[in-house]
Amino acid sequence: MYDTDTYLTPRLCHTKPPATTEAFQLKVFVFQICDSYPQYLYVPTCASQKVLLGSAGFRSRGRLPVLSYLHPSTNAAICRCSQPLSGFSARCEEDEQMLACILRATPSSRTVWIIDTRPRVSLLPLNQLHTYPIRVNFTSKSYSITALLSFFLLQLNAMANRATGKGYETEQNYVGMKVQFFSIENIHVMRSALNKLVEVSDLKAGSDDLNVPSHSIFLDGLQATGWLKHIRAILDASVFVAEKIVEGDSVVVHCSDGWDRTSQTCALACLLLDPYYRTIHGFMALIEKDWLSFGHKFSERAGHLRPFYTGGGNSPAVTPSSAVSMVMDTTREQSPVFTQFLDCVWQLLVQKPYAFQFNERFLLVLHDHLYSCQFGTLIGNNEKERKELRLEERTYSLWGFMKRHLTEYINPLYDAERCRNMDILVPDIAPQQLRLWVMMYNRFEEGIHPREPLLSALTILKDHSSSLEDHLQLLEKIGGADVFPMGFHEEAFDRVYQPAVRCGTVSEYGYFGARYCSAAVEIMGDDVQSL
Repeated sequence: MYDTDTYLTPRLCHTKPPATTEAFQLKVFVFQICDSYPQYLYVPTCASQKVLLGSAGFRSRGRLPVLSYLHPSTNAAICRCSQPLSGFSARCEEDEQMLACILRATPSSRTVWIIDTRPRVSLLPLNQLHTYPIRVNFTSKSYSITALLSFFLLQLNAMANRATGKGYETEQNYVGMKVQFFSIENIHVMRSALNKLVEVSDLKAGSDDLNVPSHSIFLDGLQATGWLKHIRAILDASVFVAEKIVEGDSVVVHCSDGWDRTSQTCALACLLLDPYYRTIHGFMALIEKDWLSFGHKFSERAGHLRPFYTGGGNSPAVTPSSAVSMVMDTTREQSPVFTQFLDCVWQLLVQKPYAFQFNERFLLVLHDHLYSCQFGTLIGNNEKERKELRLEERTYSLWGFMKRHLTEYINPLYDAERCRNMDILVPDIAPQQLRLWVMMYNRFEEGIHPREPLLSALTILKDHSSSLEDHLQLLEKIGGADVFPMGFHEEAFDRVYQPAVRCGTVSEYGYFGARYCSAAVEIMGDDVQSL
């Protein structure tokens, strides 16, 4: 897949080592400092080994801040990590020095933005809650009972999180940094939202005669799922990161463990900033960099591995009770994190079709093979696990398969020249601009949804136009008389022409003429001399 020269900065790949930059140096850790990180990492040149080890010890799962993307014009950096183990008041001098090194490594940055993609529920003031029709008197103010209950549950969850040693950065401890929170929910909330969306997609209430859901019922159900609200939250964080990079400020992105919401945000920010990642090969490299190399848990999130119960035999592998428990545990780790990322990319594709070399079919095929397990590319929870499973030797590559079908994924509206002149791709993330991805969630539904996307229709029209051009060239060639040396026979022409269109051999006049002659002989038999 990789050519080392292709992945020099600013596009950093963590599978094979590109050249060392002045501000950031390549470190070969071979999974020692963190087994869910790639073996090659870019870190600030000014960061000592003591600072690196100290910062890794202070971050969840040892995922210290490392470089993910370096902008070619502003030299601002996107770095990623996991949450600090700050608890209620803990500090780490090495971790604070690590972020200071990132600031020094990017002289154009006035500050470093720490992007915590999680909701900042533990510091939400009570007086920010909205009032609703159902009210209760609480400290001389009126609040919704539902809002209060949700507020206190979130508070308890946040306090429990901090009691276990986890937490977030404060601007008092990290001098010169700014902390920004975003409301991207955890994997359990996202899994629940997808389950609700599936239920709404299968809805069969409404018209008794047609047995299909009415449009209003479907829209009400869609709003209740909160799915598009979650998509908007992911896009909001990504746009913020991209805008800060263009302004010249570096960012450090993290969530809890740094492999779900962090991957979504960093990958989408790179997509907005760099037109290379909006090409077919660039998008493959983006998934390798921000998802596969940085340890997104594909197997757990997609539910690839499930325990099985064998009732027969002398020694069952798993007892029924333990099987149920194990299934519940594996189900708790499942979540549509990568699906949401592809959904966000589709939202960008719909709004800015000229900016993407690939079409909707490309995204759908990629998503289908996440769950098909026909290829080893999207199997495994991190790079180390994939090496131990020897997937590169024992399975086929999804990228190789997709490269053999590139013509199916080309977007006819792609304008490469226009993309090169753009600093950043800025989508409209207003709620009314976000759409349900019908071809993903209702692909086989025959109810109220339109079946054919605009880009697919354009692709068909383009192919038809090319066929007509080939036909015109053939008809012009007929005047040369060599294509039909035996004269013209309409039935023989019709028999040969359509298969030639499907095989793409219409323009090969010698081959077409030979096929035509064979068909004419077969049809006319003894009367062939009359032609």
